[in-house]
Amino acid sequence: KEEKLAGKLLIKYLLCLQKSSKKFSPSHFQVLADSHPPILKPGPGSGAQKVSDLLNGLHASITHSGDRVFGVLGKSALGIDFEVQRDLKEGTIRYFSCKEERDWLDLALQDSSHPTFADRSFFGLILFTQKEAVLKAVGSGIAGGPSEVKLPGIRIGVEFEAIYKE
Repeated sequence: KEEKLAGKLLIKYLLCLQKSSKKFSPSHFQVLADSHPPILKPGPGSGAQKVSDLLNGLHASITHSGDRVFGVLGKSALGIDFEVQRDLKEGTIRYFSCKEERDWLDLALQDSSHPTFADRSFFGLILFTQKEAVLKAVGSGIAGGPSEVKLPGIRIGVEFEAIYKE
């Protein structure tokens, strides 16, 4: 619950940092993040029209895991995800991936340029977070089905485009 509230507050502060919103405070905004993607609305008594104008066309995404919270704003649909490193069982990896993606995991383990990524479970977690970020961007969240997301490969530290339901 605290992570969820921290994510909403983070988005409010990001909104206040926008060049055109220096005169606003976090109380001028509402972030309804019980759905995907978060909904940005004027706060009560905020001079709703000016706040609405500022929010028009902005998109947000929030993620939290462990004691970390991240949020982003953008002018187009976007999604982010972060997971604390943990072991994933092979059955879990099979649930959200296809054979081609599992083959990528096997190839990644053979790539000596990534010596710190020496375990299949870790690459599986990277694959999962990328899929969840895509599902957040399309507005469904994890309920949209990770197996419906087709990735271009394993991408680390870069933006990428993916396909959702063809």
